Amino acid sequence: MKTARTAATLLAALALTTAPVLTACSQSTPNSDSGSSSSAASDGSADSTKSDDKDSKADKTDKTDKDGGKASASATKNDLPKETPAGYQEVTAPTAGVALAIPEDWQSTPLDSSSDIYYRAPDNGFTPYLGNVNVSKTLIPATSAPSEDELSPAISQVPGGTSTGYSTEQTANGEAAILSYTASIEGQTVNGAVIAAPTKEKGKFAIISINAGSSGQTIDELKTTVIETIH
Repeated sequence: MKTARTAATLLAALALTTAPVLTACSQSTPNSDSGSSSSAASDGSADSTKSDDKDSKADKTDKTDKDGGKASASATKNDLPKETPAGYQEVTAPTAGVALAIPEDWQSTPLDSSSDIYYRAPDNGFTPYLGNVNVSKTLIPATSAPSEDELSPAISQVPGGTSTGYSTEQTANGEAAILSYTASIEGQTVNGAVIAAPTKEKGKFAIISINAGSSGQTIDELKTTVIETIH
């Protein structure tokens, strides 16, 4: 179905347009870490001594409910990545160096040379819009998850692109940024998200664009699955 394929390709290109925008932002942002390096180093010995004292006191003190809460939160973070859920398949973006779970019936489809992997729902000939995911080959250099302002320019290039919320979530590799949006493609309202997820390579983020189709999984389900399984 031509309409479905065209719309899917248009939104899939989000990951390809986001990557250069964020790369430019990261290169133009002054490095503020250098000023804090010396103070961090000078504080090292003092922090070590304080740490020993705290450890000694902790051994003699019963754990409080608050401490238990912290331990539980840590265990939750360490539980990532989760196994690929039923109805999904794990796919790998070799250049970006990440693997993630997507619906099991989505098929690998050629997009262009800037795309590391691009999968979309099978075209049955009558579905108005096909769900899809695209991972850019370009990695973003950053010391932390991109801000909402840094991600927002990408969706402005999509017809009717409107942000519906920004958030950060923990992944197996660290904190990721998610910008959700709606778009209007030939009269069809589409729900999607741009995800900037850290890779195993320190200081590098992969850019993922994922969109829900006219039927099947919701964008919330797709986002959650990507965040919980990416590694």
